[in-house]
Order: sequence, then structure tokens, then C-alpha cells
Amino acid sequence: MLNSRRITGRTNEDFVRQLKHPKVQTDAGPEAIPRHSGRRRVDVRRLSRPLARLRRSPILRALVGEARCWLFDCRHGVRTCGTVDLNKLTIKGDNARHGVFYHPSHPKFLFEIMGALDIDYERYAFVDLGSGKGRALLVASEFPFREVRGVEFARELHEMACDNIQRYRSASQKSKNVRSIHGDAIDFEFPTLPLVLFLANPFGPGVLVPVLRRLQASLASHPRDTIILYAAPFHSDLLERETRLTCVERSVYHNTYRAPHYPATPY
Repeated sequence: MLNSRRITGRTNEDFVRQLKHPKVQTDAGPEAIPRHSGRRRVDVRRLSRPLARLRRSPILRALVGEARCWLFDCRHGVRTCGTVDLNKLTIKGDNARHGVFYHPSHPKFLFEIMGALDIDYERYAFVDLGSGKGRALLVASEFPFREVRGVEFARELHEMACDNIQRYRSASQKSKNVRSIHGDAIDFEFPTLPLVLFLANPFGPGVLVPVLRRLQASLASHPRDTIILYAAPFHSDLLERETRLTCVERSVYHNTYRAPHYPATPY
């Protein structure tokens, strides 16, 4: 029988309670879990480390990115996904060797860079050189640009862009003045409106240099605010060499260039 003496500093009641509910001896001390519960202590920190590594996995990030692109197409009833090699396409002009394969920019990226522009959109034209299937044009139409234009030298991509422009469904679309132009960017005449020019590394220096020179000539004859959003800026040095635009932002995925002395012209 249990008597009333203390056993190792505990009362009889404590001892009886220990017999009924034995505890697992762990570093947690008084927070130890009863054996009969069948539960084990889980180190959340150990689980968080592999999960963090998984979130940083480039493969997983690529899969998530592709899924979001596919959802953009499904939501709006268009087809802008997929990578296409130029050697499978019908090219207008003689500059196919300077072109880059089609791979559309991510919708989230496009919304972010356009939404960050501190401009009166209704005064500006948006132009995408190498517009492919028209995804950047569709995102640009979600902002109230005065006009949205894309230039694409691959006939099949241009036709898909025209179809996507017609099929695009969005209750929040703000600009209906959207058009894809089948032609070579080297021959494109820039609108004389204040301009937002999007370049997603569409071509190499053989086309980029004459395009930039034509842009600079247009700015010299019609001074106006001009912003270039240059994604994957592999030839960024050419922009500052061939134009008077200066880099006002450098980020992981794009650079932003702007004419330093020309305020937006109220058209």
C-alpha cells in the first residue's frame, strides 16, 4: 500500500497520477506527451527545410509558371502558350537569322511591369516588337493605352495573334484598339504618340541596331516621352549607345529605359 510519505520529492497523489498516465521522457520536460496517446512529437523545422528547398526548385517553379500561363489562356479563351522555333514558320523579310524562337512572357510579369508605369496611359501607344501570338498585347489591353500594336514577322504567329485578339474575353479590358501587324520590325514606323515599347529579346543586334536608330530619328523629329521595357536584356548596351534613352531601372528580368528630357505630350 502507498503511505503518506513523500517519494523523491512527490506526494502520493503525484505518484498515483504518474502510474495512471506515464509520460515519455523528452527534452520538452513537462510538455511530454502521454505514451498511450500514440502521438509523436514532430520537429516542424525539420519538415520546413525540405519544403523550402522544394519551393526554390527551378523545375517546380517552371511547372508552376507554365500552369499559370495555361490558366491565363483558359480564363480568356485564347492560345498564347508554347515555344515555337522560327525554322518551322513562314518569315516575312530577310532577317530570320537575327530572330529568336517564340517563347511568351509570363502574364504576371507583364502585368507587374505595365502596372508599375507612372504614366497617363490614355496618352500613350503601346508597341511590342516581335509580338508572337499576342500575349503582351492582350495584357496591355487591360490598361487604357490609346492604342496597342504588335509587329510580328512570322505569318503563323501573326495569324494566331489576330485570332487571339478577336477571341479575348475579359470584363476588365480597357483598350479595344488592339492590332497585330505582319511585318519586319526593321521597317516599322513608330507612332508619334508618347510611347511604351516592349522588347522581350525579340532579335539580335543585326535588327536591334537599325530599329533603335529609327526610333532615335523618330524621337529627334517628334520629341516625346518614350519608355522601353526590355525583358531579357542581353543587348542592353546597344540601347544606351544607339539612343539617348537612359536606364532608370535594372531588375532581375528586365531593364527600363526612358527619354530623360521629354515630358509626355498631351495629344
